[in-house]
Amino acid sequence: MALFFLIPLFTGLIGGYIFKKSSDEIGYLVGVFALVCIVLSLVLAPWQIQLMLLIFTLVITQRLLQQNEYKLKQVEDNHELVDYTEKKDPVSSKPMTNEVKDLPKPRYISYQATERTEKRIEGELAGKPLGTPLKIHTISRNA
Repeated sequence: MALFFLIPLFTGLIGGYIFKKSSDEIGYLVGVFALVCIVLSLVLAPWQIQLMLLIFTLVITQRLLQQNEYKLKQVEDNHELVDYTEKKDPVSSKPMTNEVKDLPKPRYISYQATERTEKRIEGELAGKPLGTPLKIHTISRNA
């Protein structure tokens, strides 16, 4: 069995890693190159590996279809249950009104900020850029 197909496969995997980690435009170019390398490695792979990948793909697809059918059936059952309960009592003895109920009035709470004392300290750095002293300001907060 010739292992020549492993060269573009590993090149494509490394390119895919670079594509995921890169945020520049070169990452997109590397991603396209990685995709081409992976497709080329699948074309160059021996028939045994291609057959194994085909069987793997079919089995995974079948399982996903079964899961989706199960979820779809649950959703349809829930819709039928809701439709049945809605149709159960079509005529109601209570008149339907669109009156707005009196909502409780909001209660506002006033918050007072805690007072902080701030002390500003001015100092000079050693050296004079462009002939003027550089002043730095630091603020110390005492709660």
